[in-house]
Amino acid sequence: MDKDRERRLRVVEDFGFENLAHLFKFTEYLSGAKFRVRIVTTYYDDEGNEVEADKAVDTYTSVRVLYTDGDSGVMEFGFSEIYEDEGYQIELIGCKWCDINPRYMNAINDVFVNPFLYEDYEIEVFEDPCITVSWDSDERNERIINAKKDRENRFTLQH
Repeated sequence: MDKDRERRLRVVEDFGFENLAHLFKFTEYLSGAKFRVRIVTTYYDDEGNEVEADKAVDTYTSVRVLYTDGDSGVMEFGFSEIYEDEGYQIELIGCKWCDINPRYMNAINDVFVNPFLYEDYEIEVFEDPCITVSWDSDERNERIINAKKDRENRFTLQH
């Protein structure tokens, strides 16, 4: 299995997508910029063993964000190995570039600064998709339907 496919399958599992097609629908075909949050809290006893929440003396919360520009660009944000919770590690997923603007970067930063304000698997949508009503819908966007009708009407009037 190639590395890109293997990486995407891990993202499917880690971020709660149903399958690769569900991930592709989230990231591709002018689906609009958005992100999905992954928050996992692990509980430890005084010896450092994983335990249930009610027996914990220590916790560790892992925060990751999967961002897409909605045109096949995908980045995963996590805490930095070097800077820990003072910085981010960013990995491109199955692409060579991904576009992002400062407002979206600020929103992603907010997830890491205030993770308690977000639910696990929560999706934040920045832009509506161009083709469909929403990223997880097959229903055509009214703009596209009207544009097609306008083109047909112009063609009819010209002939």
